[in-house]
Amino acid sequence: MPTPYRFAGEGPHAVKNATFFGVALFQHLAEQGRPPDLLLVGTEGSSWDYLEDFFVSLNLDPPPGWDPAFRRLEEEVEEGRVSQETLDQVLGHLGKSLGVQVAGLVLPNPPTPEEVHQRFLDRLQALYGQQGVKELHLDITHGYRYLGFVLLADALVLRHIWGARIFLHYGGLELRQQEAPVVDLGLVEGLMTLDEGLSVLKAVGDFRPYYSWTAGLAEEAERAYLVVETNQQQEVARLLEPLRAARPPLSHPLVHDWVVGVLEGFSGASFEEKLLNRSEFFWNRGQYFKAILLLFEALLVAGVKRFLPGQDPLNYEHRMEAREKLLEKLATLGGAAQEDYDLLRRVRNAIAHGTRPQGADAQRAVQSLEELEKLYRRGRDLFHRIREVHP
Repeated sequence: MPTPYRFAGEGPHAVKNATFFGVALFQHLAEQGRPPDLLLVGTEGSSWDYLEDFFVSLNLDPPPGWDPAFRRLEEEVEEGRVSQETLDQVLGHLGKSLGVQVAGLVLPNPPTPEEVHQRFLDRLQALYGQQGVKELHLDITHGYRYLGFVLLADALVLRHIWGARIFLHYGGLELRQQEAPVVDLGLVEGLMTLDEGLSVLKAVGDFRPYYSWTAGLAEEAERAYLVVETNQQQEVARLLEPLRAARPPLSHPLVHDWVVGVLEGFSGASFEEKLLNRSEFFWNRGQYFKAILLLFEALLVAGVKRFLPGQDPLNYEHRMEAREKLLEKLATLGGAAQEDYDLLRRVRNAIAHGTRPQGADAQRAVQSLEELEKLYRRGRDLFHRIREVHP
């Protein structure tokens, strides 16, 4: 018995009558542009005989060779043991009638999630290789409930490999009154985009995807990110402020408050605190190159303010002067201040320029994460010692 599926829109063209929702979806997508290729995923026990609905609902004549192949498929459906070979023959005929590539994947009944994952990606690789496709439309109406979740998770991976957009479609059979509404799951794609933006932000500190993909603030985010990455600390607070207040539509306050907290790591009450906060942000993410360089710069700025009063910490010459004099001045702090600064300076130079570290202690620091972490913590402590008595 055909079901009238109503897609978004009004009028008779918004309703597609089909026994199998996949047929209605194919017709709907075909009317939006080029008819899509099909990959039909099911199990040995799935109702593959519903494939005949493509001819019934679309008013197509079966091609030569269809009848014997389909009769063999019906026999296997009745026995609950549909083979990949039989399905491939039937789908070859169907593809000729539809004018698109039609492929199938027969899974064990029931399939394990691992089997779904591996064999689905194997099939897509065999069909499209590394080039892939630009859009993936997933019909999650039919099959085992967990099947759609695994296919969606695989599609998320393909967003990175192929750059494919993902569209989810659900024919609301249980919502049917006179018609079954096709549930709009565009929200899910938006949430996937939000998740990807948050992942980039958390991993590398790049907030541009979060704001440009989900809030339409690409230009504002680009300007702010440029001053952060080029270390124009005098501009950071001003350009980050509009972003703190601009919450993307799908970003709940629970999420956006976390983002604002991350942005705080790029700011600070003073220039040197901004540098240290960013250093710690990158250190916690394993970006040691940025972390060490920013920590050393924070020490220099703090040193200018304490040991060269009246000098401009943003002035290159003054900071170079501090770099030359700081080792001597640190003797007034006592303890291992001079040794810690000298070691950090030598390690910083090696990391910044890719040169051989000067001294066995610097060599150990760049070859051992444990030793590098000890040095980082000592450098951070030295920063606070330098600023302790500064007015």
